Amino acid sequence: MRSLSLSTTQTLRWSQPNPFKCYHELVGGNEAFVVLQQSGIFTTRHAIEAGDQRWTIETVDFWQNLVIVSNGWTGEEVARFKKKYCGDVDLWFKDGRHFTWTGPWWSYNRLWIDGEGHPLLHVENCGKDMGIVPAAFTLPELPLLCGLGRYLSVLQQSMTMMAIIISVFATTTSANHHM
Repeated sequence: MRSLSLSTTQTLRWSQPNPFKCYHELVGGNEAFVVLQQSGIFTTRHAIEAGDQRWTIETVDFWQNLVIVSNGWTGEEVARFKKKYCGDVDLWFKDGRHFTWTGPWWSYNRLWIDGEGHPLLHVENCGKDMGIVPAAFTLPELPLLCGLGRYLSVLQQSMTMMAIIISVFATTTSANHHM
């Protein structure tokens, strides 16, 4: 896997080679730059890999609001984030650096901004297309932000699907009850 800083394009695309596995690759041309994968079927733990870097993401509460990001080699916590009710996410690194995942709560089009409000990368098309601002290629956190962006997009899609299923079930149950 090549380093994301060596990408020759500012627009990359997430692919999921097998729709039955939680394994996603951020590709540009024929090269994978970042991989996001779930650690097991019934786990809230994911791994992000990019070049020689590796992180783990672990949800620590039932509502998936607090998530710990750790160094995948040492297990040391490097950052954590908490989801807000509006859909935004504040990512705080242990050294105080701060990034925000933001966008309209009803949309799958979102972006990462730095602590000063400058856009770094954005996702569109249900989180599949990722555009990176040229200045962001120098950030050491860029591969992690890309992986977390895909993780959050997949999580949003899952929550939307769950809400639809619950709504259909409740409507069907209510209609059958009144017959």
